[in-house]
Amino acid sequence: MRAKSSGLQLSQVASDMWEIAPPVEHGSRPVICLPGEVDRILAHHPDSSPRINLERLHGTPIRQGGAMAYLVPDAVIAHGVVMSPSAYAVIRKEDRRLFLGGRVEEIEEGALCSTYVTERYFGHWLTDGLAHELWAQDQKLDPLVLPSPPVRIHETGYRELTGLRAREVRQAHVRRLWLIEDHELSASRVARVERIRQRIRSEVGPGGPKRVFLSRGRTGVGRVLANEVAIRETLARRGFAILSPEASDPRTIAHTLASAETIVSPEGSAIAHAVMAAPAGCALVVLQPPRQFNMLFKSYADVLGMKFAFAVGDDVDGNSFTQPIERLERLLDMLAT
Repeated sequence: MRAKSSGLQLSQVASDMWEIAPPVEHGSRPVICLPGEVDRILAHHPDSSPRINLERLHGTPIRQGGAMAYLVPDAVIAHGVVMSPSAYAVIRKEDRRLFLGGRVEEIEEGALCSTYVTERYFGHWLTDGLAHELWAQDQKLDPLVLPSPPVRIHETGYRELTGLRAREVRQAHVRRLWLIEDHELSASRVARVERIRQRIRSEVGPGGPKRVFLSRGRTGVGRVLANEVAIRETLARRGFAILSPEASDPRTIAHTLASAETIVSPEGSAIAHAVMAAPAGCALVVLQPPRQFNMLFKSYADVLGMKFAFAVGDDVDGNSFTQPIERLERLLDMLAT
């Protein structure tokens, strides 16, 4: 089966639609930062909106779009693509084939919970993908997902903590496929994120350290913290526990963050661990690369009752940056007072 090149989106060929939640406007707390930090921004993350980033900086109320589900009849999921007889959408880039080969599952009805961003970024899988699956579960629909990529090393552990299960689909014909547009923080998604947070936090319990540094290591295009060793040493002297998510399982990660009052992290998907496990009132301190500035997690901090602080580092070579320790310590002192 091949979709005709009609230029139509799958939502345009839907036979039915369902409003999950209407648009909403959230209040936005002012960020905490040293004077002049905004002037240090050289460029924004390519997948972020400079306009929205700056709005989040200034405490401007943020309008979040609504959430919808679309029913696409007679859909095929294969090789990272969803196809109907007249439209298609790429969910994950894979090697394409003209024809389906091997076994094709027959599924009567389900909701596709994988999206382009959940398949590309771990942080979106944790904060978006699981919330999509919870919606499907609430509607008594089969949550369908693409096979987990090998790099998503924490998926199994988080599924154990949350109790969320999904049906992996490689090649399937789905007679009634619900597609979810649930990208922003509608009231429905905030409520679902809170339910998932409660499951995680109840599984691990309190008793972790009050201050935590999330070590990123050498991962992240354009976001490598070149002086991370010096940052770790400085923060350790200030009583911070050092947590490397890449070397830890989700239960350990969640327990370490469950009682934190301050969490420092380079910008990136690792902050999603804090979003899903840290308590309300916690301060997220994000070390921002000057050429990849991104305020994605500010909105989560606002709706979950967390504080949000940031410092912009100094560019090294476009792929890495340093965070001057003196400025970081001044920011932490500001938070303490």
